[in-house]
Amino acid sequence: MKRAGLLLLAPLVVFACSDSTSIQPVRATYAGTLAVDIRGAVDVTLAPSDQGIDVTLAAFKEGYGLFDPGKALTAKGKTETFAESPGWQMVTAKFAPLAATGASGGACGDKPVSLAMSLMRRDGNPRVQGSLTAYCGTAYSGVPARVLRLTGDAGPR
Repeated sequence: MKRAGLLLLAPLVVFACSDSTSIQPVRATYAGTLAVDIRGAVDVTLAPSDQGIDVTLAAFKEGYGLFDPGKALTAKGKTETFAESPGWQMVTAKFAPLAATGASGGACGDKPVSLAMSLMRRDGNPRVQGSLTAYCGTAYSGVPARVLRLTGDAGPR
């Protein structure tokens, strides 16, 4: 009889322990200025959205013969974590192909430029590092036209 009573009470104990009013953590927007190949700079904003993360790169000091530095680059990106290192986080984004700049001496000439970005953050540290890779054409693969190294602080805003 005692076993039957315990079996009836077990589901109630499990349901009584569940927290139906759990609060989802607020995901912060990160922003900062990153060095581009040591001497350049770009302002980065990483803002959470329903589709992943909104990435904005603005105020480049130069366009490296690939894009107009006066125009902000925006993309929908995604955040990935690693099971073996849960404190590590990688943000990746592909920017829509840019029209050819026709810049003399530019690596892509009259071809459009496709840009792919990756940034890595370790253990919640505001310091990020990664790259912005440019490809000639509309594909995000192949031989890169230029790889721009990015590094700096992008902390919560």
